[in-house]
Amino acid sequence: MLLNKMQSAQISIASTLFFLLLTTDLVFFGVHFASAILTGERHPLFSIDFERSYGEIFQYIKEFWLTLLMINAIRVTGQRGYYAWVMIFLFTLCDDMFQIHEYGGDWLAMQLYAASAWGIKAQDVGELKVFAIAGVVLMAFMLAALWRGSTTFRRVTLDLLMLFSVLVFFAVFVDLMHAVWGIGKLKSFVLATIEDGGEMIAMSLLLWYVFRATEVRWQAPGNLYQMVLPTGLAARVDALIAWRPGRVG
Repeated sequence: MLLNKMQSAQISIASTLFFLLLTTDLVFFGVHFASAILTGERHPLFSIDFERSYGEIFQYIKEFWLTLLMINAIRVTGQRGYYAWVMIFLFTLCDDMFQIHEYGGDWLAMQLYAASAWGIKAQDVGELKVFAIAGVVLMAFMLAALWRGSTTFRRVTLDLLMLFSVLVFFAVFVDLMHAVWGIGKLKSFVLATIEDGGEMIAMSLLLWYVFRATEVRWQAPGNLYQMVLPTGLAARVDALIAWRPGRVG
């Protein structure tokens, strides 16, 4: 009875955090739209798609918190596999703060004499290459972590990968749409808003999940994949997660 009450309280705290995160995201959206509509200009501090804007700084804070919570996960669980997630969130933070893929993409475009392709500018092609290189390196560490990790670690990682894929969709694919079709002031504004707004909500979802997992000491944070996938497919995924003999969650 006491355990059930404690778990309910923990879920309530995590839900409250998500409410605060989402509400703050929506406030930044409102300021973003109000600034553009009322002034006819895009203010560098109020527009969520501008570097070092207030909304962007809020993203830095989320990414920093995620990195710290993942370091704490290693301490609590003893699972070194969470180092892979520390690397992912730390790279995300550094990329946002220091524009690694933008500068790296520009450098690659000049060094490799990259040409425009399918309507994509050379620098955008370079940025995609930077993302691809970073993705291959980080996923190599992630696959090694999954191979050695416990059943619980694998379940948590699958949930996080599902949520992180939402972030990648907006950060990479919507950004690519913006680069190709974002011609014109209105169209550029709409696509930039979808891209950066989607990233903000995706990051809030990630932080909510990690905070909830932290609250229950990474024992039973809830399996999102079981809610999303069809029952039969979820059962096959469960069998695959538990496949390695001698490992317990």
